[in-house]
Amino acid sequence: MGTATAPSTTLPAGSVLAGQKEASLRPSPRILKEDAMDTAFCIMQRAPGQPVPTRDARRVPNMRRIARARLNLCGLTSMVEPVTTIVSELVTNAVVHSGGTEVTFRMQLQDGLLYVAVGSNGPGSTKPTVQASDADAEHGRGLQLVKHMVEESDGAWGVNDQGATTTVWCLFPTKEGDQ
Repeated sequence: MGTATAPSTTLPAGSVLAGQKEASLRPSPRILKEDAMDTAFCIMQRAPGQPVPTRDARRVPNMRRIARARLNLCGLTSMVEPVTTIVSELVTNAVVHSGGTEVTFRMQLQDGLLYVAVGSNGPGSTKPTVQASDADAEHGRGLQLVKHMVEESDGAWGVNDQGATTTVWCLFPTKEGDQ
């Protein structure tokens, strides 16, 4: 079962959005509890090639529903479809490929920016990268989709690899009509 925790990090300092080459994203140091949502859940550790347990697979639509609810609560209705698709892809990657036992999910709204991050722990897990896949491949397009959707939103994305923990993050500017 997921657990909510108090905010522990801020938006990545110094990030730059597409089209804003000179100005870096500088979040203010003031973070309210209402600005962030964190959850973490356990998954079964598996060796590569082992099937994903049903319990773990069900985490993906659950996190998508949580993201949708949070976005609607924050008045970010225009961002629901792209962000929930990205959350689905990132949580799926963490569950299927991390080889770890825990997945974390964070959404934070601050200064007109939406920060989304999905992390996982795993012994020797490989850093997620965008891969070329042929037209017949059933897998391998998730990060291509994430990259495309983030760029279409004039956002930024990246991977933080800190030893046993890997986090894929996305940063989106909110739209005028939202909030």
